[in-house]
Amino acid sequence: MRILAAVFILTLSASAHAQERLWVEKSSRTPAATTIKADTYTKLAKRVSPAVVNVIVSYRNPGGLDELFTTETWGGEGPGLGTGFIIHPSGLFLTNNHVVEGAEQVRVRLHDNTEADAEFVGLDPSTDIALMKIVGTRQLPTIPLANSDDVAVGDPVVAVGNPLGLSHTVTAGIVSALGRRNLSPSGKDNFSEFIQTDASINPGNSGGPLINLNGDVIGINTAIIRQGQGIGFAIPINVVKSILPQLNAIGYVKRAWIGLQLQDLNAALARSFGLDKPNGALITTIVDNGPAKKAGLKEGDIVVEVNKRGADNAEQVQWLFSLAQAENAVDVVVYRDGKRMEVKLTPEEAPDQKPPKIPSLAKKPESLSDELGIEIKEIGAGLARRLGATSAGIVVTDVVENSKAGASGLKVRDIVVEINSNTVDSEVAFQERMKSFSAGDIVRFKVIRGGHVFYVAFER
Repeated sequence: MRILAAVFILTLSASAHAQERLWVEKSSRTPAATTIKADTYTKLAKRVSPAVVNVIVSYRNPGGLDELFTTETWGGEGPGLGTGFIIHPSGLFLTNNHVVEGAEQVRVRLHDNTEADAEFVGLDPSTDIALMKIVGTRQLPTIPLANSDDVAVGDPVVAVGNPLGLSHTVTAGIVSALGRRNLSPSGKDNFSEFIQTDASINPGNSGGPLINLNGDVIGINTAIIRQGQGIGFAIPINVVKSILPQLNAIGYVKRAWIGLQLQDLNAALARSFGLDKPNGALITTIVDNGPAKKAGLKEGDIVVEVNKRGADNAEQVQWLFSLAQAENAVDVVVYRDGKRMEVKLTPEEAPDQKPPKIPSLAKKPESLSDELGIEIKEIGAGLARRLGATSAGIVVTDVVENSKAGASGLKVRDIVVEINSNTVDSEVAFQERMKSFSAGDIVRFKVIRGGHVFYVAFER
């Protein structure tokens, strides 16, 4: 018997709707096209690809000098790849929370192969949505957002993303189903129902747009079922629209409180409460002084409708409650002792919420190591020989993938012995030599790895 707690629901502040529109709405109110012509996908790809970005996420390697000889595996996860899409010319873009969660650094690669830093604007782990911004003043292309309530099973759709790191891959399919629930792409409870599609979605597609044939976004690709091919899921874009104002204004989504618990009905339970069919959800608990209590709801009431939308089970009732807003009355239809009743319930803002921590990214480097993306340690000749070098030098103990040094090919346990033909055998010598370069200068390291000598170069 499934019992669900419908305690927290989505809410928007009253002022959120007065803000400037944070996205570009679809250009036409006409229904999405359903006829596929020979050049349909070619035109779509040209139209939307400029607004789709590669999201490159770096995690700092926690390894240190003490670990160099105790394990054959060093550090953290390395770089992660995902997808995002630009919704505002200022550089606001959407991706999945699970793509950027725990990031040390986030960069984006644009359609023209230029790269830029990105910074966090807002996170909502519960819907697996991250609102980010590309750093800079350049005006960028956008993709319009559709009304996902207009989507129907069988509609043709296109997914755009970077599966397995393959940039701007376009795949086509149809909407296979709507209203899928009980999916947790981020490993957390998810306040969303999903669009199911057979358009090919693979790792790296996460955060990319699912679009209709008009080129408007109907959802954000977020999950796949690895056991089955042709089964992917997207977050409906209307769910995203409902939280964007709060993500932009305060960096997180406030949750509201209902104060009840729900249980599914079976045929016997339904009859015992005077109903012919087991439709709706049975209220099993009412929290004292909560919104449900204040509205007059009671244990034993059976909720069958929320804001004129019917519900067959506890999960659907919980979902419908999650669409409500704090301080805005919700029309609830219940059966009590076999009689139909209409109740107005006003959700309240949940107390003691802990918003997610918003990392500070794309900031000015605090040190030379931060700028280069490496940590170093000075080692003597004995330890250097164990690492394949013949003399003292500087050992790399930490690398941020996709940083300047990391992208050049440097790895943990590499030994730097020269910088632009100048010997470096101490941290002081390394730091002083690096400080002699100006922005834009080319820096060349002579490196020893496992007894083999090679060179790497990058721009200061």
